[in-house]
Amino acid sequence: MAEFPGYFGYCLNTGKLLLLAVLVSGGVVLHVLACALYKNWWPMLTTITYVFVPIPLLFFAGSEHSSLFSESDNNWVNASKFLSGASTVGSIAIPAILKHCGVISWGALAMELSSFFVFVSAIMCYMRMNDEDHYIFITFHSMDMVQDQQLQNTDDGKVHNSNRSTNVTKQLQLPRFKKYRWWLRVSLYIIFLLAGQSAATLLGGLYYDNGGNSKWMATFVQSAGFPLLFPILLYFSTQKQDKLTTELNNDSHKTKPKFSTLVFLYLAFGLILTGDNLMYSYGLLYLPLSTYSLLCATQLGFNAVFSFFLNSQKFTAFIFNSVVLLTISASLLAINSHSEDQMELSREKHIIGFFCTIGASATFSLYLSLVQLSFEKVIKRETFTAVLDMQIYPSFIATCASVVGLFASGEWKSLDKETKDYEKGRLSYIMTLLWTAVTWQISSIGMLGLIFEVSSLFSNVIGTLALPIVPILAVIFFHDKVNGVKFIALLLAVWGFLSYVYQHYVDHKKAEADKSNCLVVSQAEGEIC
Repeated sequence: MAEFPGYFGYCLNTGKLLLLAVLVSGGVVLHVLACALYKNWWPMLTTITYVFVPIPLLFFAGSEHSSLFSESDNNWVNASKFLSGASTVGSIAIPAILKHCGVISWGALAMELSSFFVFVSAIMCYMRMNDEDHYIFITFHSMDMVQDQQLQNTDDGKVHNSNRSTNVTKQLQLPRFKKYRWWLRVSLYIIFLLAGQSAATLLGGLYYDNGGNSKWMATFVQSAGFPLLFPILLYFSTQKQDKLTTELNNDSHKTKPKFSTLVFLYLAFGLILTGDNLMYSYGLLYLPLSTYSLLCATQLGFNAVFSFFLNSQKFTAFIFNSVVLLTISASLLAINSHSEDQMELSREKHIIGFFCTIGASATFSLYLSLVQLSFEKVIKRETFTAVLDMQIYPSFIATCASVVGLFASGEWKSLDKETKDYEKGRLSYIMTLLWTAVTWQISSIGMLGLIFEVSSLFSNVIGTLALPIVPILAVIFFHDKVNGVKFIALLLAVWGFLSYVYQHYVDHKKAEADKSNCLVVSQAEGEIC
């Protein structure tokens, strides 16, 4: 336990994090069972209210007990409390209304309410844990330094050394990691990213599986949910973020990029996203979902190559191993394509889907590397507001371009017929597209949160964790065939992913060691002075 921070070790010993994980997992399981056992997906309508119960408080009220149950002069905090309260009422009212209308059964209603009770219990436990202020991330070394500083303060002749020691201590405390709430926020963002990405991919497959045929409509919904990010952008653009940016950059003043430069960046990235989303749509249409998901894993290999040329990332043995394994995995899927059941699709369309998915993975990797390069060379600030801008404005451009493509291709003429011929009905058609857009943005919130809390690299690596998840879900829900070759391709892809992750784990440990050495040297220089 010596390797863990004090608060994390305490949480592990007391089982509090385990309790939260069990509660959240139990709520998710009950919610899914309410839909699966009764073969009725209407209860998923309450999912959006579940999301809005804790999220406003996490962003605006800080999830502190005192701020949640006391009056506040901050209108954002009051609005978040109202939204959370309304969501709480909606979480109970929606299942009750569905039961009253005869849409769901008593069993589904009971599971829905039980799921809500479990989620609320998890939220209350989370708030209760936040009241315990002694979970502070201070290493034993920095605690000793604090004691030394107190002793030095009693000696007027050592004030200068005390101030230098105080600065080093503040650096070692790492304010962003002080409280274990950081771990819970990161865990929440990881759940958002994995759940959103997996659900969006499955819903995209469901759209095509039930009669959907519009590539541009599938492209449109991948970016059309960006207005969901506006409240978060509005809050962070008017509150503490600008002050935080000023404090972080007070040592080296950085001028803002020109407006025309930003417009060019957002326009270029938006068009890249449009092409990328369109290629993904072709891949979903022409490939089995499990094959599509495995091919998307090649994104890691392309990311390593582009990062080497654009972001000065080293090409180590582990990275090379990852690229080779992912290449072999994709090659096996290409060779195996003739043995899959393609009763409804020609081999030519299968090849188109294969290369479109590979091209989409390469394009998205290039996009990520270019975004990182633009932050380093042009934007020169990685605040949450800047990250949100980079998500919202290119998504707006991509949405507009998708609308243009929808009308230019003539697909809009067949949309009415498509909704009528959809196997599950018109309402199911609309709900599928709506939730596809929502889940992609939930995934985006998770991605942005991880970029802000940790790093863009960590966010990208976590996003690829959906690799083994989606093929398994595709087999369960879409009855995709998994033969021996595809299973071996899955194992090779997972092996390549683990090799990629391990290399970045090694890089992270090395960076921490270098930073610690620098702080020790700074402390030694302060004592000599």
